[in-house]
Amino acid sequence: AGSGAPLPTPLIANVHLDFGTACSISASGRNVLVATAAGRRLLAYSLSPKLQLRREFDAAAVHPAPLSAAILAPNSQYIVTVGSEGDRSVCLWSLSGSLVARETAKQAAVLGASISADSKLVAVAATAQLAPGRAVAVRHGQVPVFEVVARGGGGGDAAEPTGLRQVFCVGGHSRGVTAASFAQDCVHLAVAARDAEWSVVRTDLRHAEPVEVGRGKAPHGTPFERVALSPFAKRLPGATAA
Repeated sequence: AGSGAPLPTPLIANVHLDFGTACSISASGRNVLVATAAGRRLLAYSLSPKLQLRREFDAAAVHPAPLSAAILAPNSQYIVTVGSEGDRSVCLWSLSGSLVARETAKQAAVLGASISADSKLVAVAATAQLAPGRAVAVRHGQVPVFEVVARGGGGGDAAEPTGLRQVFCVGGHSRGVTAASFAQDCVHLAVAARDAEWSVVRTDLRHAEPVEVGRGKAPHGTPFERVALSPFAKRLPGATAA
């Protein structure tokens, strides 16, 4: 930025008679996954040497509403999709498009997801209260965290995923959660909520429950809609809709 050099030409995928509601890029930077709204289809594109549709499969039978998240795991062994608008499904897919597992969040709504860099954990941004102004008990868990179960239990990059198992649920906020995001260290998870606060918890499985290690307030009392963490959880950027 600021160098005066022309910006690169963007790669644009036209989705016929539809539009995307969620997208993600692979850890390798070579593939993009897009979820469409009306058709609830997953479109997998390669980016090199040019943008090209490589695979497409239907998620409409599982998700009756547009998807809020469609993420290719960092180890490129599976895909996670999350519903919206009353669809509280959290689904695990093989790369061929076969449904491997489906869990239903106990919260009122799901808003997105994040996968840890080692591909072992999936955190779902969920809210226990649909009304933004309604209080939530601080002890009430709003962010379910699932462990990806792999065949043989090895959990390595080549392990075949076979299911999802909830290991704990992160609470600590008095209003509905808006976002959750893992740091690259596979340990820290950032959570933002409508109480205009953010928190950071440790999620390594040696703890029976997640341990809060940081908390703060969003500037001007405007809740973050999206949140992220630097690789070792030293910085927390947040984005507001206002």
